[in-house]
Amino acid sequence: DYDLAISDFTAAHALKPKDADALANRGMGHAWKGDTDAATRDFAAARSLDPENLIVMRGEVLLAMNLADFELAVRRASHT
Repeated sequence: DYDLAISDFTAAHALKPKDADALANRGMGHAWKGDTDAATRDFAAARSLDPENLIVMRGEVLLAMNLADFELAVRRASHT
């Protein structure tokens, strides 16, 4: 259940606001639900805390694939 996962990662973020993984994983929940705007916000916030976060990279690939922007997906997967 994506809503439960989003809720759990929101609680984790409240406990550890500097934890990029909590934000990135919440973004993944939003991405899998199809909420691109919320996912993008969470990925951006996580990236600001940890620019090399691999969960963010995977999430950005997922968003690009969902939008059928395969060129962007390759760029994100290549970490560029």
